[in-house]
Amino acid sequence: MGPVMMFLNLKKKGLKSDKSIYLAKIENRKRQYVYQNINGIDFVGNYHDSPFNKENSNYLGEWDKDKLYKNLSDYGNLILLSDGEADPLVVKEALLCGLGVVISECSAANLDEKDFITVIPNTKLNDIEYVTREIIKNRLISIKNREAIRNYGMEKFSWNNIINKYISIINNN
Repeated sequence: MGPVMMFLNLKKKGLKSDKSIYLAKIENRKRQYVYQNINGIDFVGNYHDSPFNKENSNYLGEWDKDKLYKNLSDYGNLILLSDGEADPLVVKEALLCGLGVVISECSAANLDEKDFITVIPNTKLNDIEYVTREIIKNRLISIKNREAIRNYGMEKFSWNNIINKYISIINNN
């Protein structure tokens, strides 16, 4: 089951509209430890090397692909406030699934300005109140715009569209 099935899965079951998911390997540069005490965030990913507290009830461990595909669309949005990931695949997967994203500046490559894409400035990454407000604001926008978000993801990142654009560029040269 891929992002299309995750989106269809959304229509079959309840949405955790009061929850966000921070989906990434738990390590220092992904900065989960900074945000782990913000209410309404579930953390998913294998633990590597971080001051993140694995005993927190909001740490759900590492998910295999089946569990990820079954559960990702339950969330209101995805968070990735990394300090070293230019174009993360998980952001594209979230958008294809219909989730809005809250990301750091360095993770915003190849994304457009949209209401459901919130970029946290580097100067604000440690401002927990600001980050919390932006996560909630993005979540509220995202749960009302699932289909538009998914359409954006398909238009921007589906392999069919990417290949067709590439072929068009080659044919025009």
